[in-house]
Amino acid sequence: MSDIPDPALQEIATTFRCHPTMAVAIADRIRERLGQPVSNAEIARVMKSIPMARLSIDAVIVKLEQRPSRKTRASAISTGPEDTRPPAAPKETLQERLTLLLAENWKRAAANHLPVTEMSTREFLKAVRSYTGHKDAPLRRILKAALALDHEDVVLNPHVVADRVNALAVSEDKETP
Repeated sequence: MSDIPDPALQEIATTFRCHPTMAVAIADRIRERLGQPVSNAEIARVMKSIPMARLSIDAVIVKLEQRPSRKTRASAISTGPEDTRPPAAPKETLQERLTLLLAENWKRAAANHLPVTEMSTREFLKAVRSYTGHKDAPLRRILKAALALDHEDVVLNPHVVADRVNALAVSEDKETP
């Protein structure tokens, strides 16, 4: 076991009861699945906190994802060009995306002198769900249907979107065995 100089890898091998070379593969797999750099010592520390009966790579990844993100001293001191980046814009929620989509669609329809029934997003969702049934109309499916119809240059109204939602629900039911 002296082939591996890193004591954290020794600890990973001991915890997983495997050969030290396998511990390297396990640590690499955890980093790959996590999608971010993690030290071997951190992996070993997290592994110790998991009961042996529940210890698996998946359990380690879940624990590592739940840990609070800490800034390293180097990143706190860094004065490189990455410090001048503007903060990332917050992600839009599905409802905000639907609100923007409806507003743009109805604006285009009004510009082409087409009849438009403007309503709030909440009223729109309520109307779509009253036609489809709440179970078949989650917000994600309603947005997917509205996006597809908008790409086809269809004026969005609850009836048309509800028909597309029902069609999506039927096609998704056929795909799942």
